[in-house]
Amino acid sequence: KRSEKASGQVWDLGIRTVKAGHPSSVLLEESVWKADFYRLVRPKQGPQSWLAADVELEKSAGMARGEARFSVDGAFIGTGAFSFFGKKGTLYFGSDPFVTATMAEDVRRSGTEGVIIGRRNTYEWKWNIKVRNTHEKAVKVRVEDAAPLAGDKRIVVAGDSQPAPRKVQNTLVWDIDAAPGETAITHSVKAEAPSDMNLRRGR
Repeated sequence: KRSEKASGQVWDLGIRTVKAGHPSSVLLEESVWKADFYRLVRPKQGPQSWLAADVELEKSAGMARGEARFSVDGAFIGTGAFSFFGKKGTLYFGSDPFVTATMAEDVRRSGTEGVIIGRRNTYEWKWNIKVRNTHEKAVKVRVEDAAPLAGDKRIVVAGDSQPAPRKVQNTLVWDIDAAPGETAITHSVKAEAPSDMNLRRGR
């Protein structure tokens, strides 16, 4: 039985038999969590992927930071620090070498347009994102990249990507089912600004 105290959590385990001279593990609590597993990639930062899972619990959980043993599909993959508080969260299970992603710039160009109201500078970027899955079956992959930001209301920014991403705060997110082999995403951004504005092009 677990109870909350001012300084932490206390488990009342009753009487347990512990063998002398050997380290012993005692089960404190057992539960089954529903989880949505996927591979997370951020190709602008590097090609590697991480096996992750989004969990949503029926009631709030509170697990103080401690060492945990991680296993996937019954196979032990290592130990590490773990903590969880609340009903929702994301768990990470280490890298997956069988899923990688790359992001290559395809177009970067600029110019001026407009003669009636005033000249405006235009900038265009285009990238090709390739997700490579060497598993024997399709896996869910979440691709993340920073969303373009305009620091001035006179700057107009528009994006055009196939497939279209969803925006979570300042991050563009693509959720795809990656079949074995390569899956491609095209991502482009166009920005317009007054010709007298010193626009920082970023990456």
